[in-house]
Amino acid sequence: MPETMPDWYWPTFFLFVALLVLYAPKTWRYLHSYIGFGFVEFDRNCNGSGIFIKTMLPNGPAVQAGFLVGDLLITFGGTPMDFENRESMDAFWKSVRAKLKNNERVTCRVKRGDSEETLVVEATILFLYLNGGRDARSI
Repeated sequence: MPETMPDWYWPTFFLFVALLVLYAPKTWRYLHSYIGFGFVEFDRNCNGSGIFIKTMLPNGPAVQAGFLVGDLLITFGGTPMDFENRESMDAFWKSVRAKLKNNERVTCRVKRGDSEETLVVEATILFLYLNGGRDARSI
């Protein structure tokens, strides 16, 4: 190892640190990591119990477990998915997310057409790029 650094080393190092300090916090606020299943958009069934799966992360844990867009989620970990309003549904998912551990498996019942299926989905660390720094509503 040389006893002295090349002339370009320290100016380049300080420039890199300055850029990191200035721009990294702005970039980090757009990246969101959480432990979840990859359900991105879902909505309460207005005609009864269940939650409609509207969109999922491509190749996410939910897709790998066999969920399809349009499935009606009937139970999640033994809890029936019948909520009075959107706020109670959001509160349920918030409590699930708070207790969830990486690689935790959850058994779900879904209704697909006229048949019901049991699927097991595994929680995983997911990363989302948030458009404009808004909070994600996915699980």
